[in-house]
Amino acid sequence: MSGRGITGDYFNVYLIKAGKHWTLVNSGSVEVTNLVLNNVLEITKGEAVENLILTSCSPKLGDSASVFYSIFSSKIIAHFPDSVEMRMGRCSSSPIPVNIEVRDSKFNYGEFQFLQARTPTKGAMIVFWRDKMFTGLTKSTPFHGKAKFVCDVYDCIEVR
Repeated sequence: MSGRGITGDYFNVYLIKAGKHWTLVNSGSVEVTNLVLNNVLEITKGEAVENLILTSCSPKLGDSASVFYSIFSSKIIAHFPDSVEMRMGRCSSSPIPVNIEVRDSKFNYGEFQFLQARTPTKGAMIVFWRDKMFTGLTKSTPFHGKAKFVCDVYDCIEVR
């Protein structure tokens, strides 16, 4: 999903149906919470978002994460040490209850693969799902031809 916040800032969050479960990659800033939530509810027809993956400690990526947690009881997945900062409320306007803390440089969870990126924060991670690579605020190129699409907070481009 993409949109524009009140301040005119563009954003992308990614809603994925992996198996029987919905997963959201990043949740957006607090100013776009209602827009993202309404779009998610419309697309999922009210089904719960099982997982919320936060790619790094940034209000632009996860300021509305606690809303998804309180409405859907979403499992929030983040990489250490960003996960600690999220729990302390240093990455958003309120603390984020991280349920699954990734500590390995490579980690698999269901259909998703995580790779620690360490940029723009020490706990930033890149998420792979099928032929897509989700980078959040990390600027990256495709790894070893795995990704046909590279998607960040601003754009999702096809790799040729």
